[in-house]
Amino acid sequence: QCLSGLPDLRTELPEAARWLMDAQLGWARRSGVDGFRLDTVKHVDHPFWQEHRRRVRAELPPGFFLLGEVWGGDREVLDPWFAGDELDAGFDFGFQGSALGFVLGRGRTIAFDRYLASRERVRPGHHLAHYLSSHDVPSALFQLDGRRDLFRLAAVLELTARGIPVVYYG
Repeated sequence: QCLSGLPDLRTELPEAARWLMDAQLGWARRSGVDGFRLDTVKHVDHPFWQEHRRRVRAELPPGFFLLGEVWGGDREVLDPWFAGDELDAGFDFGFQGSALGFVLGRGRTIAFDRYLASRERVRPGHHLAHYLSSHDVPSALFQLDGRRDLFRLAAVLELTARGIPVVYYG
């Protein structure tokens, strides 16, 4: 099967899951990275991620960090991965639109404040990560019509909001 043209590694098969985890954890040991950004987490079942977490804790240095992408995620959508302690953090996809709307003067300040307050209700011990630009959506600067003054204001919001700011490299 393919998802958007990519092969499905069929992680529901024990030999495929074992191969993938051995490859990932081996690479992490050799390279010395402190964590993984895991793409399309929802397309792999929870038992895989639970075993992944167990092996990460058993085989990698303490504190190895797992940041997962569940498209459209927010604290409620991500909670099944937090409840099972499969991830340390997940992307809050609402941040970009909320922050850009706020700096563009759309909506009311109280609504943006409520959105930010809702992010504080994430499951204890887990985090939301947020971004202004990513490979999945048009860049913030593009959406702000090139207005660097507004982009700088949005960046201040990103870097000071509760959670983990993620700066996209592209």
